[in-house]
Amino acid sequence: MSEWRGIIELMSRRDASLLDQIEAGAIGDQPLADTLRKVMVLGGRAGSADMRDWASLELNGYRAGSAIPEYRTVTAPIQIDGFQGNLHYKGQTISAIQLPDFARERYSGGLPFGQGIGEIEAMVRSARSSGESTLRLSDAGAAEVVLYMNSQSNDPFSSIERLYWSVGVVAIEGIVDRVRTSLAILVSEIRATIPNESEIPSSDAADRAVAVMVHGKNNRVMVNSDSPMAIAHADASAQEADTPLWWKTTTAAWTLVIGAATVAAAVLAYLQFIA
Repeated sequence: MSEWRGIIELMSRRDASLLDQIEAGAIGDQPLADTLRKVMVLGGRAGSADMRDWASLELNGYRAGSAIPEYRTVTAPIQIDGFQGNLHYKGQTISAIQLPDFARERYSGGLPFGQGIGEIEAMVRSARSSGESTLRLSDAGAAEVVLYMNSQSNDPFSSIERLYWSVGVVAIEGIVDRVRTSLAILVSEIRATIPNESEIPSSDAADRAVAVMVHGKNNRVMVNSDSPMAIAHADASAQEADTPLWWKTTTAAWTLVIGAATVAAAVLAYLQFIA
């Protein structure tokens, strides 16, 4: 305990190095966005585009053209709310196979969280303060999918009301934890390659540290022209000829749809999805 107290005291000094401050942020409990901004500054001082780009993506979110890291994809069941006769049901789990052909790919393989880390942390805080252990996250095009499914139903007494993923808050917290671990790896790799008296690593040392952090030892960061830190996606297969036009043009934002009793208290979050 005394060793940790000494570390925290060291990190709190006004003259603590930038690397010291990043290390304190990785092992502490302050908002990750503050620490990631320091990583951007360190990357700028070191002349490391890889470091700046990784920190920028984690801060601002993984948008179109950026590959979302594996640790930001959460496995979650697909669920629906609706009516069956006079019965109102909620949280009925379904398979992606039960969805229309044009929607199956989007709802298979887990739910990627592409938004900035600050938004993810705010989502967790909101859920915890509301006593929620799961969140219902819905695609921006889910309403159209529901409308289509209802139009194709042969049962006049059955109607789907809502389509969403049921995501455990613990799983979302796991994303935050992985970013903290990545920061710790980044600091440890830099400290292992620069002299003790040096505060700013060389650009090569910084790039190697990012390569180890992102891809593991003996791997280099792969880049593309759209996003220096993103691994290029394989071209998506062509849509089926009968795919509805509205689905092709639907925006890809996720909407938080917590239960009605907690909507007023919760912060509505919008999750960016890269189809």
